[in-house]
Amino acid sequence: MRNTFGIQVRPGGGEVARRPEPACRKQGAEHIAVQHAAGIDATGHLGPLEVLAYRESHGGEIRNEAWRRQFAGREGLGQLRVRADIKNIAGATLSCEHVTEGVRWLVALWQVALGPRTAASAA
Repeated sequence: MRNTFGIQVRPGGGEVARRPEPACRKQGAEHIAVQHAAGIDATGHLGPLEVLAYRESHGGEIRNEAWRRQFAGREGLGQLRVRADIKNIAGATLSCEHVTEGVRWLVALWQVALGPRTAASAA
């Protein structure tokens, strides 16, 4: 299975700049395929996590809103660790780990490509 990624960036200001923009990722392991999306606002805070597709017979508990809500408002890679920041679900351990890994990847990409520029990085 191939991991794929798509991100939509809307330049500009006004109302659009304040809303989280969706970033989608297909996260996979040997037998897990999850497509999910997370919004990241202009300050780097995550919006709610959405599971777009889950095609496995086990581990589907990650679709529950209570688990997905843990991602909203988090900022940076230091706040996205399974068992430390993001609660694991018994019976869905691999799904929790892989989706969290995918969200961490999206956040890392946002930090490098779209994050706020410091004086040192602008030079």
